Amino acid sequence: MQFAIRLISTAALIFSTGVSCSRLPKDQNGALDRIRSSGEIRVGLSQEEPFVKLSGGEPSGVEVEIIKRFAESLGAHPVWTRGGEERLVKALEHFELDVVAGGLTSSTPWATHVGITAPYRRDQVLAVAPGENELVKRLDEFTRVHRAEIEDLFAQEGTPK
Repeated sequence: MQFAIRLISTAALIFSTGVSCSRLPKDQNGALDRIRSSGEIRVGLSQEEPFVKLSGGEPSGVEVEIIKRFAESLGAHPVWTRGGEERLVKALEHFELDVVAGGLTSSTPWATHVGITAPYRRDQVLAVAPGENELVKRLDEFTRVHRAEIEDLFAQEGTPK
């Protein structure tokens, strides 16, 4: 009888774990679902060449191009917000933005406030709203799969490997 109870308990535990983990990682605030349903990814841009260039009308730079291509892969388009890092990170913390680009590195002090991607080249990262784990995972996968294209973008900017 005790064996049957333990067997049933173990099966229930395995089933409940499998069901709850079926869509990991999850976004704390549903960013990826919102991006897909709205068709917009909200992006903060801080001037830092060659990553983000804000002179003129349309933003440009390596990270701008990465985000445009990532957005396209989700059936979305970027909505740009320009500003300084501090203001943009605060907007990330309040889930007013999805991603911030601006030449951030893996040693950024903002990593204690928001999420960051894995380095996509050397120690370059993008910042993401805190707890948006599925979005981070998708960005990481995208930059890993498109690593050669990213290197080409840097080469076009005249930045050595």
